[in-house]
Amino acid sequence: MKTLSEANKEEKAKENNKSKAVAEFETVDAKGFMDILRALNVVTDEPTIDVEWDKMVIKCLDPSRVAMAYFILPKDMFDEWHVHTPGKAAFYLENVLKEVNKFTKDTKMRVFIDSKDRFLTFTLTDTRKRERPFELIEVSTEDLPVPKIYFNAKFKLLAKDMHEDLKDLSEKGCDHVHVETLDGDLIIVGIKDERRFTNTYRKRDGPIILDADVLAESKATYNLSWLPNMVRPELCDVIALEFATDKPMKISHCGKGTFIYYMAPRIETETP
Repeated sequence: MKTLSEANKEEKAKENNKSKAVAEFETVDAKGFMDILRALNVVTDEPTIDVEWDKMVIKCLDPSRVAMAYFILPKDMFDEWHVHTPGKAAFYLENVLKEVNKFTKDTKMRVFIDSKDRFLTFTLTDTRKRERPFELIEVSTEDLPVPKIYFNAKFKLLAKDMHEDLKDLSEKGCDHVHVETLDGDLIIVGIKDERRFTNTYRKRDGPIILDADVLAESKATYNLSWLPNMVRPELCDVIALEFATDKPMKISHCGKGTFIYYMAPRIETETP
């Protein structure tokens, strides 16, 4: 007859196993899936994936807790989708990006998550078959709520143009940008010491702004070291940029999945 202690241990082991994902996915677009992982690497090197019956959810914060990524990959993004046990898995992303990097447009990728045996295996198939296994790491127990923020300004923009403009400001040595609205226009000012590099986006001037919805004039300042990497043209052609005065910025990629970044504002304090 089992003791109460033994029964409790068995029950705990069962609960732990329930939380350990065992699943397998396949896609004919190996580059597309690796683009998603590189986009995730902007925020973290140790993502925790929550595998559900019909989707994969990833929420993570950077170590300084300034930036957050919220990704949802629905099952119909994959050509094959098999979830044996819903649950969580975590891994060192940098190792995967370094070792899973040789593929072509014809490469098929299979991803096998086996949290019970603590392995994540990538299998690449084209003119040959290559398996790349990685050890899983301890899953983060932190529950990250998705920010609930009321935004006063929303712009739909062409991702490539916005990425290039933010990168240009960064390459000019600007360390932060001031973002504001003015009569329905979007103004982004790169700041470097006493110099100001101003980009003005007006819907009537061209196709970069596809749509604008400004409920109230808004302004905020953000760290530029993050922003160029949070606009990912390889994920989709269009982004939605939302902000409000001194509130976090939300950058959504309007593609098949959900790829959202949040960036905390830079609040300047005046010394008396």
